[in-house]
Amino acid sequence: MTGQKQKVLLLGASGRIGRPIMGEGLRRGLRFTAVTRRPGEVGADGERVRVVQGDPRDAGVHLRTLPGHDAVVIALGIDVLRPTRLLSGTIRALVPAMRASGVGRLIAITGADDTGGRGGSLYDRLISPLFTADRHADEAEAEKLVESSGLRWTVVRPARLGRGSAKGPLGTATEVRDGIGLARIDPDEVARFVVDELETGVFVGRKPVVGHRN
Repeated sequence: MTGQKQKVLLLGASGRIGRPIMGEGLRRGLRFTAVTRRPGEVGADGERVRVVQGDPRDAGVHLRTLPGHDAVVIALGIDVLRPTRLLSGTIRALVPAMRASGVGRLIAITGADDTGGRGGSLYDRLISPLFTADRHADEAEAEKLVESSGLRWTVVRPARLGRGSAKGPLGTATEVRDGIGLARIDPDEVARFVVDELETGVFVGRKPVVGHRN
């Protein structure tokens, strides 16, 4: 949707990427409903920010909350090492509720608070199999569910998150391959990319990797 300000349902609003997405969106005039398990960490702001307590895997929460929204952004951070299906479980609950509510636009961030399998050969060969393989499996399952959802979807795949300036220009790639060269990105840059995508829809039906080139 372009030309008018959107109302966005945001999952993960208290997280490392969710917070700057909300901040960037508010600066551009968007309105948000934040569904969060920790409502005390997200400040309500009149008509601009509504906070709803709930588990993102609860379809009932989405059915009650989605009507009247234009888009959904998933920015869930997974900060545990134990097995999880948080992201894929959220997609399974969310997509039927979006269809029932007539909300057709979905942006899902995978690899949030992680490299999403884009951390370079040392990470992918040694660290990921030991510590984050289960999370990557959850992300891969979630991406397949998004792709088959029938919605106007975009999957945003950030490079490794890091604060501060990075070398090289910010780049995007829609194919993950060896030598892709997108090594790092600031969470604020991810937020700007996501809000840009809400406004333009340039990457509908695609899965851009975004980060700074080496």
